[in-house]
Amino acid sequence: MNTLRSKLLLYGITDRRYIRDLRRAIREALDGGVTAIQIREKELADGELLREVEEVKRIMERYDALLFVNDRPDIAVLSGADGVHLGKEDLPGKRVKETFGILVGKTVKRMEDLEEVDYLACGPFFPSSTKPGSLLPISFLQELTGKVTIPVIAVGGITHENAHLVLEKGACGIAVSRSLFEGDVYENAKKLRKVVEEYVAH
Repeated sequence: MNTLRSKLLLYGITDRRYIRDLRRAIREALDGGVTAIQIREKELADGELLREVEEVKRIMERYDALLFVNDRPDIAVLSGADGVHLGKEDLPGKRVKETFGILVGKTVKRMEDLEEVDYLACGPFFPSSTKPGSLLPISFLQELTGKVTIPVIAVGGITHENAHLVLEKGACGIAVSRSLFEGDVYENAKKLRKVVEEYVAH
């Protein structure tokens, strides 16, 4: 179980609105079955962000999981993270991959957004406080997964109750924030991982 696709089964995105103790939350998420973590900290100064990612990297060293940094390939490289996740308005994914030599994920909402990256995140398909904006039809996810050969994860408003709707349409995993980090992180992770395992062959 060492392919990139298998490492994207359950992808946690940090959000300080739901996390009091980041290190504890990361440990509980990983213990519960999370396979990848994205550090998403828009408000931190560069030095503080680097220190935080380095601390999380140390925690994650004993787990078989990937660490991504939101938007910042420079911080990803300096911290030793596995990769970076870029939004559709961010740097061009192909150039980031060629320049920095790290894993690159990209958010897509239209076929025109496709790039040569390692994985895609698509959504939101459900109402989300983390991913506000107009919802995409789930049929777009099916269209996207039918067109590309790289892994596609679904993001935005996903819970253990609706995750099957995107997994049935071809998503290889789910990216979650509130449904993972609000409340009992370990139990949330276990419930989410159980749903993913039921629908994704790896």
